[in-house]
Amino acid sequence: MRPCIAALDVGTTSVKACVFTPEMELISCRVQEYALDARGGRVEARPETYLAAARDAMRAALLTAQKMADSMVAEAEEKKKSLLENAESEANRKIGALRDEVAQEERRLTAAKAETADFLARVRELYEREMKLLEELPEADLAPAAPLELAKPAADVSEIEKSIMDSFKLPDLTKAAEVEPEAEEAPEEPEEGNPFLDSATRAIKLSDLKFGRNYHGEE
Repeated sequence: MRPCIAALDVGTTSVKACVFTPEMELISCRVQEYALDARGGRVEARPETYLAAARDAMRAALLTAQKMADSMVAEAEEKKKSLLENAESEANRKIGALRDEVAQEERRLTAAKAETADFLARVRELYEREMKLLEELPEADLAPAAPLELAKPAADVSEIEKSIMDSFKLPDLTKAAEVEPEAEEAPEEPEEGNPFLDSATRAIKLSDLKFGRNYHGEE
């Protein structure tokens, strides 16, 4: 238990006893009153009265502090117990989850081992079957293969050039079909009564042209 500090306050009619922590925090405080002897206008108090009052007040303060300490200890123990239970429960929950994960991984590993063993068995069976087929096959004829024929050389460059030039030649115009000339069109007949044209030359006569007042026949 931590050490405490006790204090007494002796008054005229009572004694006060208090208990403090080392940090001067109040734990408990009790007051014990006592009677004075008043005779003939005088007030007297015996030392035994002060001592008994101080003893009773201090005892009550210490008992109260003890009860408070026990209560605090019990409360702390209860909190500790609760914390431990919660921690244990959480730890058990996590352990259970980890165990479940381990069990699940073990099941996966067992399944993977089984699949691997089955795959190896099928591969071994396939290998044995293929080897048996190879043993049963007759020996192949290992005659040498015929030599490959080389490709024929490409045409001569001059021949290629000639074929290209022939593709650009113009057709022979002398061999084109002759076309009969078309008949010439007959000259148009002169219009009768046209004073601007001569009957022989079909030329325009400037003297027949009329301008200004002459246009209406005035001279």
